Parts: sequence; C-alpha cells; structure tokens
Amino acid sequence: NSGSSSTPLEISKDHMVFVRDMLGPVPASTVSVGDYLLALDYDSYSFAKVTKINTVDRIGDFAPFTNSGTIMVSGVLASNYVSLQEESGSLTIGSTKIISMHWLAHTLQAPHRLYCSTTLSNNDICSNESYTKEGISHWVYGPLIVSKWLLRQHIAVMGIFSLWVVLIGLAFSAFELVFHSVGTTMLLTALATFIRFQLKMNKRKLHGGD
Repeated sequence: NSGSSSTPLEISKDHMVFVRDMLGPVPASTVSVGDYLLALDYDSYSFAKVTKINTVDRIGDFAPFTNSGTIMVSGVLASNYVSLQEESGSLTIGSTKIISMHWLAHTLQAPHRLYCSTTLSNNDICSNESYTKEGISHWVYGPLIVSKWLLRQHIAVMGIFSLWVVLIGLAFSAFELVFHSVGTTMLLTALATFIRFQLKMNKRKLHGGD
C-alpha cells in the first residue's frame, strides 16, 4: 500500500517499479516499507510512501506492453518489464552493474513497436497477438529464452554476449528515435503506401494476364 492511493498496488516480485534515489526501476521484491515510489497525484508526478507490504496469491495476471515501456497502476508508475536477475534492476555480471534491465528490454522490443506502427504491418498480427500456454507473447518469448540462457553461462561468456546485446539495443534505440521524428515518419509512411500500391497494381496485372 502507498500513502497516496486507497487502492493497493498488486505486482509480481519480478516486475519493476521506480523508487526514489534509485537509478532506474527495480524489482518489486526489493522494495521495503518506508521507500517512496514514483506516482501520479492529481495530474502531476510525486512520490508515494510504501506503508505496508503483503503477499497475496492470484490466478493469472496482466502484463501489457506500452509504447513508453511504463504503465500507471493504482496511481503508481511501473515498468512493463521484469528483472531476470533477483534483487537487481540492472544486468549484472559478477558484481558489476552493466545497464538497466528496463532500458534493455524496452530497446529490444523496438522492432515490435516499429513494425506495428507502419502501414506495412498486418493489423491482425499486431492487434491479435498470439501467446504461449504460459501467456507470454511470441514477440517476447524468443528473446526471453535467449536471455535466460545467457544469464546461466560463465561470466566470460555473459560479458561477451552482453556487449553485443547492448550494442544491438543501442542501434535499435537510435533507429527508433530517428523513425519517430516527424519528417522521417511521413517519408516512411509515404514509401510504405507507395510499395503497397505497387504490389496491388502488380497483382492486378497478373490476374489480368490470366
């Protein structure tokens, strides 16, 4: 429970929240009574004090992905993502914190967001995503399996692969930033429309030739 909301925040231990004086979001399991969580109070951001922590059992959960990578739940700002390493909101190799789990997960989902934001995307695929029997989106399942495998490897292997993962994340982040600039978005949308028009015209010609 937080002081600014009468509705308690229910969250899994691995999902992350933003705690005052912490660099980036941290797993909910690391939050203690007396900590302050980033919250929304009357249309402005503030910090809400944690007054009580209870453990509850629930069947099923909701874990939506938003374009911002964050979501407001019970007045508290939370990350869309989970930490894959207990007690840390950062990718940690040995005792060294490399980079925020939230940032890494969000940038690696950039192709998903970019695909679904273009006119080339199939609306059925983006609006009606498929899920595994555990309820995990297939967009996420593959990278999740690879990430869990990586974290089980020797520290040297983790270091090498993590460097490449971070570089890929930086590339995705930079491309997404450029893509969402106004001029680039208009250009790509026009290009996508032109390509779809050409494909449709070619299809008509083929049918006409039959």
